[in-house]
Amino acid sequence: MNSPLRRHWWPRPQFSALLLLLWLLLMNSFAPAQVLLGLVLAWFLPFATQQFWPEKPHLKNANRLLIYLAHLMWDIIKANITVARLLLRDPESLQPAFVRYPLA
Repeated sequence: MNSPLRRHWWPRPQFSALLLLLWLLLMNSFAPAQVLLGLVLAWFLPFATQQFWPEKPHLKNANRLLIYLAHLMWDIIKANITVARLLLRDPESLQPAFVRYPLA
């Protein structure tokens, strides 16, 4: 049942499921009222904004995506290790400050 009418009334089902999950996690409650409100929002937001969504992207090369995600995770791990070293070795020597960077 993947009819155009169904896609019109329920345009992004995966996005709706993600919105519902995020709503329930942010509310930190699985009360029936929160689930109902989350369901309404998970349906209404994609439905109301469906005209602004571009066409669905087509993944041409999944290997590139996997390589990018592995590289991203490696960079995040390296950055976390660097921060942990700075904090665990000598936290008194750290001098937090705002950095001004002129844009023009």
